[in-house]
Amino acid sequence: MEVFFMNGFWKRKLPAFVLAFVLVAGLIPAAGAVEAHEHVWSDLKSNGVEHWRECAVEGCDEKQDAGTHTPGEWGEVDSKLHGKKCTVCEYMTETDDHKLTLIEGLSKPASCYEAGVEVFTCICGYYEEHPLAATKKHTYASAWTSNATHHWHPCNTEGCPDKSSGYEKHSYDTGVYTSSSTQHWQICKVCNTASAKASHVDENKDGRNGYDSCPQRHHRYL
Repeated sequence: MEVFFMNGFWKRKLPAFVLAFVLVAGLIPAAGAVEAHEHVWSDLKSNGVEHWRECAVEGCDEKQDAGTHTPGEWGEVDSKLHGKKCTVCEYMTETDDHKLTLIEGLSKPASCYEAGVEVFTCICGYYEEHPLAATKKHTYASAWTSNATHHWHPCNTEGCPDKSSGYEKHSYDTGVYTSSSTQHWQICKVCNTASAKASHVDENKDGRNGYDSCPQRHHRYL
């Protein structure tokens, strides 16, 4: 009789019990499930192919702004390399060695006395300056150049200050002068340059300003 009662009880109560269990179970989140939430998007993330933003809420796998990289123009990376960055996320999509080209308008060749420079630039904007030492390879004129005390053969390069070719003091014949009625001077035997002019000394005080009485008696009068 007791067994029959229990069996009858479960026959009447079991459907209601199962229904209640299903309803309660439906209210319990499944393992690993994420409750509804407002997404919190990260900064752009990237790999070698694409970029994206992902939700920062733990357990959420949602992504947005996904797309393949869009390479920009070449830009300087360092003194060896240039590269292209994605215009969206700035991921470096490609690198290569600089391709340097000599810029004639900014370069200056070295001369015999003055240093020069070669300027190179790359399509990415990187540039280098290569200094050039003065060659010190002079070519000299055959004619003489002089100042008050010395003479020399000048370098043919305009502006070159080199005086090393033939540089020496003027050489004069002792006691030999050239003169005018009031002055006398000497002529260098090497470069034919006149020395500084000096006024005659009027030793006999005859009023002729030394024309006939200057101590330099070996004049060549003009």
